Amino acid sequence: MARKDYQSGRVLVNVEYPVYCLMVDETAETYDSDVKAIAPVMSVNMSSESEDNDLHGDGILQETDTTMGKITLEMQVNYLPAQVEADLRGHDYDETTGEMEYKSTDITPYAAFGYMVQTAGDQYIGVWILKGKLQEH
Repeated sequence: MARKDYQSGRVLVNVEYPVYCLMVDETAETYDSDVKAIAPVMSVNMSSESEDNDLHGDGILQETDTTMGKITLEMQVNYLPAQVEADLRGHDYDETTGEMEYKSTDITPYAAFGYMVQTAGDQYIGVWILKGKLQEH
């Protein structure tokens, strides 16, 4: 899916290599050393909330400060393997049976999410969201 990169003005095409890495310590914000593939991706939509704050001095605008808020990352994948879903939802996964095991005490972990996009000029850009959680729609 092509989308316009609002910062650079380039059209991004060919979303590839969607990956995740689980956070192992929320206080220290450290991650597992394993970066794992999610699944083949069909499209990615990233949106963010921001707020502009004007700073005045001597009766004129001196500076505009932009604060970045919540970022939403939506990935549409062909399928989501049970092992990946279990990791991202905090469930157990039985490799012998291939089944995900749900418990009421499961806690969705934080993770870093990344992917690569190819620009119209055949260059690659890596995109990372460093702290996020899987959410239901």
